[in-house]
Amino acid sequence: MRILKYVGAAVVVLLLALVAATFLIDANQFRPRLESTLSEALGRPVTVGNLSVAIWSGGVTAENLSIADDPAYSRTPFLQAKSLKLGVDLMPLIFSRKLNVTGLTIDQPSIVLLQSPSGEWNFSSLGEKPKPGAAVAPPPEPASAPGKPLELSAKLVRITGGRFSLGQANSRAKPLALDNVDLEIRDFAPAAAFPFSFSADVVGGGQLKLDGTAGPIPPTDAAMTPVEANFQVARLDVARSGVVQPSTGMAGLISFDAKASSNGETAMCMVSTRSA
Repeated sequence: MRILKYVGAAVVVLLLALVAATFLIDANQFRPRLESTLSEALGRPVTVGNLSVAIWSGGVTAENLSIADDPAYSRTPFLQAKSLKLGVDLMPLIFSRKLNVTGLTIDQPSIVLLQSPSGEWNFSSLGEKPKPGAAVAPPPEPASAPGKPLELSAKLVRITGGRFSLGQANSRAKPLALDNVDLEIRDFAPAAAFPFSFSADVVGGGQLKLDGTAGPIPPTDAAMTPVEANFQVARLDVARSGVVQPSTGMAGLISFDAKASSNGETAMCMVSTRSA
């Protein structure tokens, strides 16, 4: 019994020490490094807001996140989010001041996806090495070897409560808008295939669900990423959603299941219809 008391006392002391240590850590000291790491990995300027340590959930939270768009498409952000939560190894953070990321959750992001007349997307250049003269957060420590892209990996990447807009660049046509977007990616690494699941409500009527695998992500064009997926479309209002333009005169609800695969250059899709 005495041994149990000693063990219990030691656990309590350790917990109190960990709680006290979080108050001594100014998480914002990692902000320049985090912004630099994300900017280098994405090839776009990335900014984050105030950082705080959440010991009980084992993470670091940033109040705001902004990722710049490709300037060829827009000067407004490609992504803006209410918060960014990083799952981290707490022991290295507390005792060695090292930031080891294990997971990433983006809360309530607004993401704008634009396609050019040539068919290229504004996310195609994500991960590319920044062009000469492009504004990217300066690294606070020696950068990686020239020409070698910095790869981020995480056991779990999540987007919760997101809003996506898909449209044509420099077009007045109504974009397709997705709300309540939830995306989950496990064992993410750019150089390997990774499983994912996706669900969203279509603004104007309808629901989408996808699950499958994607990757590896080509370093020169993210839009060429191979994908294998099953997806479901339920009660999609083709007119109100903007899938077809009002000038076509088409209207109605559609529902279908499909299997799709793409090697990055060609795509195949098998569709089975069902009643709306």
